Amino acid sequence: MVLVNWRVFALMAAPSVDDGNLATGGLPYVLTSKLGSGIGKALLLDVAVAIAVCTLAIQTAATRLSFSMSRDGVLPWSATLAKVNRRTGTPILPAVLIGLVSVAILFVNVGQAQLFTAVTGVSVVVVYSAYLLVTIPLLVRRLRGWPGADAAGRFSLGRAGIAINALAVLYGLFMAVNIAWPRAAVYDPAGGHWYLQWFAEIFVVGVFVVGLLAYLSRNRRPAPTVPVVAELAVAE
Repeated sequence: MVLVNWRVFALMAAPSVDDGNLATGGLPYVLTSKLGSGIGKALLLDVAVAIAVCTLAIQTAATRLSFSMSRDGVLPWSATLAKVNRRTGTPILPAVLIGLVSVAILFVNVGQAQLFTAVTGVSVVVVYSAYLLVTIPLLVRRLRGWPGADAAGRFSLGRAGIAINALAVLYGLFMAVNIAWPRAAVYDPAGGHWYLQWFAEIFVVGVFVVGLLAYLSRNRRPAPTVPVVAELAVAE
């Protein structure tokens, strides 16, 4: 499983696998023991900064998505979520809500290592699914003759476009299926929790059903008009 390949390399680099330190210290123990306290801790600090940056990037993307969907009147309480703060020019409420939901998920994980593995796995599956929603339609367009003659002067992969696009689709499908595959040894090693083993499949199907019902429900009524808010105050 590609998701856990780093563990194999960590085990290979560990000074010992039977002294107990690997179980309690994990990857930080491997880094500090092989690179020394100074370089090892500096690298761990860099990792912490990278995680923080990635977290902010994901929160920003989720905030923008929530705001744009609210602006189009798709989400519940869209009129409130679509408001932009006059002073900062940003949708504050969606950002706060996304942050609170993220913290709630982390609290659910406390003392539940298996649940954390399931949530991590499904998050990767969702990301690859989002990529596939772009690469598959693009491949279909390419097979139908896109780009045409009107694309002259634009960036193009030329004859390699279809091959590269097809490779992207195949890789995305492989990764999504590979990570979502219900391996009991990975997602339910203690046994007795079938829903953890099938968590990725249950989540993806559930999100698809909810999204489809919301889409069909919205199309049966006139599109709501959500006034996007507040114009920015102009500094004098």
